[in-house]
Amino acid sequence: MKKEKVIRDPIFGYISIPHNYFDDFIDNEIFQRLRRIEQTSMRVVYPSAHHDRFSHSIGVFHLGRIAFKHIRENSSKHYEKIITNDVWNKYQNSFEIACLLHDCGHAPFSHTLENYFLDSDKKKDFVEQKLIHAFQDEPSFFNELKSAAPNPHEKISTVIILEKFADIIIGDNYKADVKLVCRMILGCTHSGIVSKVKQVENKLIRLLNGKAFDVDGLDYIQRDTWASGVSNMNIDYERLLASLEIKDNKDGVPQIIFKKQAQSVINNISIGRNFLFQWIYAHHKAVYEMFLIQESIDIINKNHLKTLSDKLLSVDAILNKTSISKEFEFYLPTDDDIIHVFKRFMFKNIEPINEFLSRKHRYKALWKSTFEFYSLFGHISNDNLLNIYETLRRDNPFDFKIITLKAILKLKPFNKGEIYIDLNGTIVDAANLSFDSRIENIFCFYCYVEKDKLDKKEEIISKLKTMVT
Repeated sequence: MKKEKVIRDPIFGYISIPHNYFDDFIDNEIFQRLRRIEQTSMRVVYPSAHHDRFSHSIGVFHLGRIAFKHIRENSSKHYEKIITNDVWNKYQNSFEIACLLHDCGHAPFSHTLENYFLDSDKKKDFVEQKLIHAFQDEPSFFNELKSAAPNPHEKISTVIILEKFADIIIGDNYKADVKLVCRMILGCTHSGIVSKVKQVENKLIRLLNGKAFDVDGLDYIQRDTWASGVSNMNIDYERLLASLEIKDNKDGVPQIIFKKQAQSVINNISIGRNFLFQWIYAHHKAVYEMFLIQESIDIINKNHLKTLSDKLLSVDAILNKTSISKEFEFYLPTDDDIIHVFKRFMFKNIEPINEFLSRKHRYKALWKSTFEFYSLFGHISNDNLLNIYETLRRDNPFDFKIITLKAILKLKPFNKGEIYIDLNGTIVDAANLSFDSRIENIFCFYCYVEKDKLDKKEEIISKLKTMVT
């Protein structure tokens, strides 16, 4: 038995991790970088929510180990003729490594700056060429990748893994599948007519990066709830994961199936996740602070360090020492590098930097929640709301400045055909049992004005309602 190191986690208690994972992955400058990247943008609202991508990655690894243990125990009997113990071992190691490294390519300030990592053709080409080389024997991969539409940080994470960890992953200690690790992180399933083995692999891919349920979300729902201190749904993750199984449906297609005792927990996941997106991630102050960070970067890029985002916010800066000028050299970029740059320019009359560092926000939201937004504009279609938003961004109809920002509201329902529940031998689509199964992603935005214009709220809202096409 491999020796394990035990660490204490505020969510899951004691987490055991094999020593070799520390030697090969965790005690490494690339993974340790995650200690200095904030997990979310919500600290402006909840000051004690000081948690990072490092602890989240450890949590996902922990949940992934538990999930795979039960998947293997509950599912191996269904596929004993086609999936050997050696293959299950390969799947287990691949899945655990993917869980651990799935966020290793995250940008400083997490999602706030991740789009900068692929904001030029040069950056996109670099990532694409790395993936082309890795998957050159799988011609369908790029159509599958396009369909998966992974986030920028997921693409960057796969490039880092291919560059820095591939030899370790395929070596004798793990004998894992590095391409499967990448697919798991990207959420990129095999498409078309594929073997039963590949169909099972697809379910394992979805177990890390899925449309309805995955261990990544299972960690951040609980971790972000704990860090913020809000009252959210309780999730009995041990009961949930113990009921996991992969087996064929009536058409002979492998599916992720939960035993019936997991029904209430499954519904809590959907409600708990959507609660965070609606009330915390899309909070008007969190959205505004993300804007201040992005606006500060853009102003510095335009007027001072013209290659700041090109060089600092790139996969190359994670892999190699990067020089912007004699004064600015970076390696392994984190939140504190961005703060350092901001402090160097805070006396250049760059208002967003001063607002961000002092938190003396000049602009205030006219409405304070997505709920209030829909009480005002709920009768207007998403297309018309998008048109209003784009018009405001392009051509401000008011005689004073108004800042218009999208509210990121990625609600995730249980859509039909994603996960199933075994009710006394009858396989039932989980979408039929979830109260949130009819939720759709909705378009929201905030409008911010200077404090002395807040009394014009009714006038502004009335004007916005007349802008419907």
